[in-house]
Amino acid sequence: MELKTIILSGVHGVGKGHWIREVYSEKDDFICLTASELIREFKSANDAGYKKVIDVKSNQELLLAAIKSKQDITRKNILLDGHICIVNSKNKVEKIPLEFFIEAKVCGVLILEDAADKIYERLDQRDNNSLGIEMIKKIQMCEREYADLLNKNIEIKVRHITHKYSREQLLDFVRECWFDGNK
Repeated sequence: MELKTIILSGVHGVGKGHWIREVYSEKDDFICLTASELIREFKSANDAGYKKVIDVKSNQELLLAAIKSKQDITRKNILLDGHICIVNSKNKVEKIPLEFFIEAKVCGVLILEDAADKIYERLDQRDNNSLGIEMIKKIQMCEREYADLLNKNIEIKVRHITHKYSREQLLDFVRECWFDGNK
């Protein structure tokens, strides 16, 4: 069986980690990993400023190697807490390269969304910093558009979700992506 990846994406502060803790169980037949932690395992972080990445392409190459390594060890599919769009060092929203999705065998993307003002407040409370409401809106729009493009161009299944998306809905999406003959 070919191992695959589903990405849980969303702007910093949308609550991806919180949502995963609510719906994921270690008893599931897949593993849940965080992109930033996997990248840190392979290199030390280069700081480009708050929630910014210096070299998006290089980070994705490291992430791809880490995903493959984890799948080789665990022999399990991965639910990856990460991003499909990220802010680069020039303060521009950059799409993760298409090649990453193909090589990581991404078959599904969940886009977790919330109101920009709630995300702003969450970041301010958590980090005593924030991206700014307009940047949050810009990232969310870019993610929506890019996810739809991924769906159209390479047939990745996409769901736009909120925190109300249940464990049962997640497991249905997982089965649809991994076990219903997609790619």
